[in-house]
Amino acid sequence: MDGGAGRAAREPPPDRPTPRDEQRRHEGRERLPVLLDHARGRRRGKGRAGPGETGRRARARRGEAAELDGSLRRSDDLRDRVRARRARGRRRRGRLRALVPGRPAGAVDVKILIPLKQVPDSTVRVKVAPDGKQIATEGVTWSISPYDEYAIEMALERKDADPSTIVAVVTVGPARSRDALRQALAMGCDEASLILADEPVAPLAVARALAKIVAEAKPDLVLCGKQASDDDQGFVGPALAEALGWPHVATITKFVPQAGAAELWREVEGGHEVWKAALPALATVHKSEKEPRYPSLPGIMKAKKKEIPERAFGSLGIDATAPLLEVLSMEPPPARGGGKILKDGDAATTAQRLATLLRDEAKVL
Repeated sequence: MDGGAGRAAREPPPDRPTPRDEQRRHEGRERLPVLLDHARGRRRGKGRAGPGETGRRARARRGEAAELDGSLRRSDDLRDRVRARRARGRRRRGRLRALVPGRPAGAVDVKILIPLKQVPDSTVRVKVAPDGKQIATEGVTWSISPYDEYAIEMALERKDADPSTIVAVVTVGPARSRDALRQALAMGCDEASLILADEPVAPLAVARALAKIVAEAKPDLVLCGKQASDDDQGFVGPALAEALGWPHVATITKFVPQAGAAELWREVEGGHEVWKAALPALATVHKSEKEPRYPSLPGIMKAKKKEIPERAFGSLGIDATAPLLEVLSMEPPPARGGGKILKDGDAATTAQRLATLLRDEAKVL
């Protein structure tokens, strides 16, 4: 017994209906038919009908056919609206495509080939090898020669302006030269090829080998760095132009391709010169209008997947056993001596002592 109310503990409160009362109150209910709205695909009339809904159910049955017919009409209207909306979208996309800039006016399809060279990085302190005729390569960091990077940037600037431009790179060197080609591909070049030479090759033999590659690739323009940063000879570019029999313009900073020709710009004292050469032609690059770009991460990932065709230098049929140019010796520059600070004496005396040192010790006067 509940001590407070004086009734059984399990007896429900007087104001709360018992489960039996709920059952009696809902007796006689029937489930309404489920109608399908064909226009929206949703179910109607789901659930049980309450008391007094018999008339509503009858009206639903009488109007079922009319509602179905109206749903079909609404479905046809909806289909027409969807088709009209899609047509408007197609017209809008067509207008947007018309606004997207295409190729520049007067664009000319150009294929550019860039012979590059892998050299010791400018931040590396090189040492002479024990034979005294070459540098020691152990622990050396290698990179593309800076002037070759300017040539690549100049070609890629043209590719940015006209995506139909094809930029290819080639090098003659050992197996480690693949890294330089991968770097060029990561910068944005389209193709790369390697002429495998395990031993150093004389510049004239390199030019003759490149001439055969150019004859096969058939580029419109060959861009070479004006000189390599390791030997500073500037030999391969002019020698390659001579081997090909092509016109050659040296130390350019800009080129503008035209129909069957190219404008080549050179910096001179107080201004610039503009040369016009018939294509195919060769030019050596001094600098580009922009600094060489860095390889992007997507470019690096794409460059890893690209194949680099290789062929042996000996397969080109060029005799490099008796080079016309031979390195007799190589030695590091003399160590720089300590400087002197002239502090004592007046200005005239200090100037006299400085002139004497420059004449007698530095040998520059």
